[in-house]
Amino acid sequence: MCRNSGETASHLFIDCVFAKEVWTLTLLGLLTSPPHHSSIIVLFSKWLQFYPNPIPKKSLWLHIWLSIPKFVSWEIWLARNDLIFNNSSRSPAKSASIAKALLIESVLQHSQFSDSTLLPTEKAWLNLLSPHCKVLSLPPPLPSPSGKIRESEAAFQNWWKIQNTTSIFFDGASKGNPGAAGAGGVIYFADNLRKVHFCWGLGISTNNQAELLALTKACQIVWDKGIKYCQAFGDSEILIRKINSDDQFSNAILNKSLNRLKLILQDFTSFKIYHILRSLNREVDEMANKGCLLAPGTLNYNGNSANSYSIS
Repeated sequence: MCRNSGETASHLFIDCVFAKEVWTLTLLGLLTSPPHHSSIIVLFSKWLQFYPNPIPKKSLWLHIWLSIPKFVSWEIWLARNDLIFNNSSRSPAKSASIAKALLIESVLQHSQFSDSTLLPTEKAWLNLLSPHCKVLSLPPPLPSPSGKIRESEAAFQNWWKIQNTTSIFFDGASKGNPGAAGAGGVIYFADNLRKVHFCWGLGISTNNQAELLALTKACQIVWDKGIKYCQAFGDSEILIRKINSDDQFSNAILNKSLNRLKLILQDFTSFKIYHILRSLNREVDEMANKGCLLAPGTLNYNGNSANSYSIS
């Protein structure tokens, strides 16, 4: 993470400047300085001994204290992978916030524990966690095996934003099917701070072809930025079913576009695609409809017209 030393488990999780800051921010209000040991294994095994006060058995605080190193280490590992594989970095403060969000979700799932033994400092520290729970929460249950997402808009937003994975939203439109067609896409990068959007004029085409070209263009943009982990969301159930299976279209032109897209997807280390309802895809629906008004091959990228692009 800090690029100043060879990566070992102890350096990554304990000695790295980034890791030290995450530990400090997470434990702020409980300890004056985070526990330290030369070995991450020993740190975990002796974690209970680092707390300055006795902790009653089967208490809420025992569960909380033993959970802290798990969530902090897990978030450091995710931040490390995001930096290496997606070239996307986040601050220690954000990583500490994510670790705290995971922790408070865990607390809420263990309401059977009594909190009557909590010390004032422990209660104060828990109260500080509440805002993190509202901003960052664990995702709702994973989509069904069919890849369909039927969550509410609020639940869906919470779910995909905490994945820490670059997310593509895509759509295609055709005024007449076939008719004047356009492709649109919005790409949110893993840090959730940057996004790009595009609309693309396709000329006379079908809706299925527009959907295929929208996803293809979005994947090319992501790949060109060196990102190898990606998830995509679209409202074309037939297209997503074709991507997730060996099924082909009955149209040779569509199959050519589908097979080209699948070759691109093979280059990603991880690619997942989900079907969402149109109500969750409004932003890119607007981009696709704007594409219908553009000259064939014209790509409008982040509001700026680019040179003509081949549609083949």
